[in-house]
Amino acid sequence: MTALAALEQLVVEFRGGGRVLRALDEVSLVIAPGESLGVVGESGSGKSTLARALLGLVAADRGRVLFGGADLATLGGAELRRLRRRMAIIFQNPAASFDPRQTIGDSVGEPLAVHEPALARAARRARVAALLERTGLDPALAARRPHELSGGPCQRAAIARAMIASPQLVVCDEAVSALDVSVQAQIVNLLLELRRENGVALLFISHNLAVVRRLASRVLVLYRGRVVEVAPREALYAAPRHPYTRLLLDSVPSLVPAASQAPRVPPETASPFARDRGCAFVARCPFAIRRCAEVAPPLETVAPGQAVACLRWREGVATRCA
Repeated sequence: MTALAALEQLVVEFRGGGRVLRALDEVSLVIAPGESLGVVGESGSGKSTLARALLGLVAADRGRVLFGGADLATLGGAELRRLRRRMAIIFQNPAASFDPRQTIGDSVGEPLAVHEPALARAARRARVAALLERTGLDPALAARRPHELSGGPCQRAAIARAMIASPQLVVCDEAVSALDVSVQAQIVNLLLELRRENGVALLFISHNLAVVRRLASRVLVLYRGRVVEVAPREALYAAPRHPYTRLLLDSVPSLVPAASQAPRVPPETASPFARDRGCAFVARCPFAIRRCAEVAPPLETVAPGQAVACLRWREGVATRCA
């Protein structure tokens, strides 16, 4: 797969109070140009840390972050600023991601002021107005402040800001989770349209597997900072290989009566600072055996484009959760 961006055996740790929290544990992934990759997992799984590491906003303790073949850790300030034009992020809380002192127009146009300083102010305003209109907003809203927009319009403005400098990669970090369900669908459709029109790659981070299924062509599953499964969308949703992936899929709201659904896996009780010697999911897995607590499962290729980190995947344990 041709790589636009990649993580290679990435480790990110946070330290405080004499303790170490390993947020990402030897995570590797590749994002191809124009691809839409979904990253799913519960809160605390490392999704947001992955997003920030990929954009160079969090330093890696080990491993490499590559963009266009360049190692972000080796770039000087000027080189990194030039590279940042090719990437953007859309945050979960749109209102909080804007400077309340700036108008929407100034905020959306700020990347142009940074990356195209020679662009005339009138030309910048025209591009902002055109992109606001393309994202479904009245260009007159450019004069408003962030607090004057409700959630949906504010997120559309955040999308316009992310797209204004024509990036090659846009990271969506829980970009629809704070919105009403009907508005979520509108924003997802807008992202799909912009991806088709501009050929931009999307890294879509979410705990909502229904939304990820709509938007992503490939899905990576994180658990306590480790990749436990990665697969093409339809393969993962039709036949997950890891018990944790099955747990996530079973947690999607269903019209099936609760009595007929599969038993729920026990909730997470381990400290986030604890590092298991074996499988990270061992304490919650109904199919764990002694070896699972002693041996960290490698991420094994099980089919083209599909890999899983489970010592018992050949036994089809994930299907027994269904």
